[in-house]
Amino acid sequence: MTGQVDLSMSERLVNALNRVGLDAHILHLEGGPPRVVVPLFDSATHPPVLHARDPEVGGLMDQTAESWSQNGYLYIATRGEDFPTEVGMLGVNGETGEQFESKAWEPVSTVDEAVNAFQNLWNSRDSMFSDLASLEP
Repeated sequence: MTGQVDLSMSERLVNALNRVGLDAHILHLEGGPPRVVVPLFDSATHPPVLHARDPEVGGLMDQTAESWSQNGYLYIATRGEDFPTEVGMLGVNGETGEQFESKAWEPVSTVDEAVNAFQNLWNSRDSMFSDLASLEP
C-alpha cells in the first residue's frame, strides 16, 4: 500500500478548481447526482455570493435579488459525478423558484478539460447574468 488516497472525479476537480482560484464545492441536489459547482451568485448564503466583474452588473443583480420572494442561485456546474461529463450553467430563479440550466453544455473527459471549461465560463460571467434569457426551465 502506497498511502495514496483514491479521490473521486468530483474531489479531484474541486481541488484543481480551488488551486486556480475558483471557489468550488460539491453540491448535492435532490433527485440528482452530486455536481461540482462554482457559484457566480447565491442569495441563500450570508452574505450573498455575487461574483460579477462589472460593478453595474453586480448592482443590478443585488437589486433583482432583493425583489425575489425566494432564494436564487447561478452556478457553473458539471452535469454528472464522473468523467466523461459536461460543464454548463445551473440555477434557480428566485422570483419563480424554477430551476433552469444552459442550453449548451461543453463535454469534458479530463480534469484539465473541465478546469478550462469552468475558467472560460468564469471569464465570461458578466454575460451570464445578462443572458439569463438564454437559460430555460
